[in-house]
Amino acid sequence: MTKQLMGSQGHEIAAKMDSYMRGMVGGSGASLFEELGLYYIGPVDGHNVEDLVHILKDVKNQIEKEATT
Repeated sequence: MTKQLMGSQGHEIAAKMDSYMRGMVGGSGASLFEELGLYYIGPVDGHNVEDLVHILKDVKNQIEKEATT
């Protein structure tokens, strides 16, 4: 989208700024969610109930497993 609005040079600048800002948030390569102590398990299609239930059960089992060790 930035390429269409700002041209090739503007797109490169925007990409560098994005990379820089991401580095400021999580210098260790961690995402913003991880920095806040939250774990991202997506992308998940919330409209596919069977898959969603399966994924949430897996997450619950993983949490229970970590809590007992």
